Amino acid sequence: MVLEHALAVAIDALLAEHPTLGDDFQRPREQGPVVFLAHAICHQQAVLRETLWRYRRAVRDAVTPASGPDSDDDLF
Repeated sequence: MVLEHALAVAIDALLAEHPTLGDDFQRPREQGPVVFLAHAICHQQAVLRETLWRYRRAVRDAVTPASGPDSDDDLF
């Protein structure tokens, strides 16, 4: 959750620093490496958000005890 929030803050900061990132008619590559890389980060935010969600789920699954056939739950 904190990482997702940090990503959102980073995107907001990049958009504030480089307002042309919100303009679909601009060509970031032509505006130099700083704007191009800022654009790349903004463009990949959905993939990053999805990866963070999958990571959080994997961590949750790793620490949650599985109830399976070897579980003592069905003894009661």
